[in-house]
Amino acid sequence: MKVLSFCPSSAVSSSLPGLIIFFITFHIHKLESAQFKVTGPGHPVTARMGEAIVLPCHLSPRMSAENMEVKWFRAEFSSVVHLYQHGKDQYGNQMPDYRGRTELLKAGITDGNVSLQILNIRRSDEGQYHCFVQDNFFYEEALLELKVAGKHLKDSKEGVTEIDDFQRELGKCFYFSNAAFSVGLKLSLDLSISHPSARWSQQQQGPGSMSRVPFSNTN
Repeated sequence: MKVLSFCPSSAVSSSLPGLIIFFITFHIHKLESAQFKVTGPGHPVTARMGEAIVLPCHLSPRMSAENMEVKWFRAEFSSVVHLYQHGKDQYGNQMPDYRGRTELLKAGITDGNVSLQILNIRRSDEGQYHCFVQDNFFYEEALLELKVAGKHLKDSKEGVTEIDDFQRELGKCFYFSNAAFSVGLKLSLDLSISHPSARWSQQQQGPGSMSRVPFSNTN
């Protein structure tokens, strides 16, 4: 029965010079690489739908990232939100959902600022983002969380209208009452693009009676 030897003396002696050269080369490149940390905010970043948002990220200590690779991605390393490489933006592998909506803010890149701006925020943009920075063999990353709030979509025949939370709350019923009398107000919103209107429905209820008085206000 033959026994495989994982470390034969002849193999070690023949490969030793190559290993030494490899480790020396690796160590030299590591010394040439800048040592830094990638820092993001310690809290979630909140954005409103349809607006622009900046995801803050910078190197610590502050140093130029102009010749480094900066990659923003989602859950997977291949889910590229934005890539800066070889001194310019690279859009070849960018996710389709982010095309035309991202910008690496280069005004402060020489000071280590690698923040990303996302335009026209969508509900699907919500979630975690990785800010990955690499210099030769050295790399670090920070994890950020984006929350999307403030507007909701409502379909209409004329298109899609964005409704603020405040407007949505107005569509609910508010009741003001005492022991003998109560009034209910209900607001119905028609926010179509061409003919916006608001219609109120008033309910009055006294002892033993109820009436509904509709009235409207249109533009």
